[in-house]
Amino acid sequence: MFTSRFLALALIGFVSVATAIDGVAGAEEKVRFSVAAVTGSYMDEFVAIEKGYHRDEGLSVEMIRAGGGIATQALIAGDLHFSTSAGSALSAMLRGAEVKVIVPAINYGRASPRSEL
Repeated sequence: MFTSRFLALALIGFVSVATAIDGVAGAEEKVRFSVAAVTGSYMDEFVAIEKGYHRDEGLSVEMIRAGGGIATQALIAGDLHFSTSAGSALSAMLRGAEVKVIVPAINYGRASPRSEL
């Protein structure tokens, strides 16, 4: 649970810093990401969205459900900022796609791998 909260806060912090650097602090930054399945593994994100924690940080967060193949295509096309489908993203990366896989901890604790452009 600690790791999931840490990742959620890290996402908020990363996007908040990026927003401030771009000079659009105060404007709501839109963030779209996908989860492969709606499970308790993402409960921290459901709660953060429901309670408005992202909104309090100037973020408009949209979480969508998309499997690995579709999510990775959307990620490469720029339709998503993050995806939890690290396996598909890694496969695409090995074929030349410009994506990054971070926190590759599939079988270690509650950390969830994320992929991004």
